Amino acid sequence: MNLALARETGFAFLQLSDTKPGAALHQLRKTEVTGPKQGVCTTSLDDLVFKYGLPVPQHLKIDV
Repeated sequence: MNLALARETGFAFLQLSDTKPGAALHQLRKTEVTGPKQGVCTTSLDDLVFKYGLPVPQHLKIDV
């Protein structure tokens, strides 16, 4: 199952810029999108730690 970090826990679409291996510049969208997409469950980092019991991250890598 795919899981994306987002502002809130729910469901979204990962809009794919390309389906080739190594492709980048994908975007997470709340509404249905056209073109290649993947449905993903979303959760906030706070929910992962406080609701689901995962340890607090010591490092966080963000790709922008």
